[in-house]
Amino acid sequence: MALEIDEVEETAALCREINPKVLIKVAAFDVTNYQQVEGFVKEADAEFHGLHVLLMNAGRPPQWLLTAESDPAIWWNTVAVSLQGGFNFIRTILPIMQHQGDLNLLSKFSFI
Repeated sequence: MALEIDEVEETAALCREINPKVLIKVAAFDVTNYQQVEGFVKEADAEFHGLHVLLMNAGRPPQWLLTAESDPAIWWNTVAVSLQGGFNFIRTILPIMQHQGDLNLLSKFSFI
């Protein structure tokens, strides 16, 4: 999932080239919006009859500026996408994985 659907569709196509049997759900939404994340996870759980792995690499391109020249609102949004987005996915998927007896979370956060 990403803000731009073209990005995730391209990534999904590359994954399917590697493994045509892989199950992939793509969507475009704001990961800082808990309700949107929750809806996506519930749809994926129902569609795939369970969720076994969560790989997160949420992020936003940083401002490539000196700190003194950067926009604080953009900097804090970058932090929110990484941390709040990661929390929202973990918070939503954890009960599903615990119920199944699975717990496979991989995350990468960066915001500086």
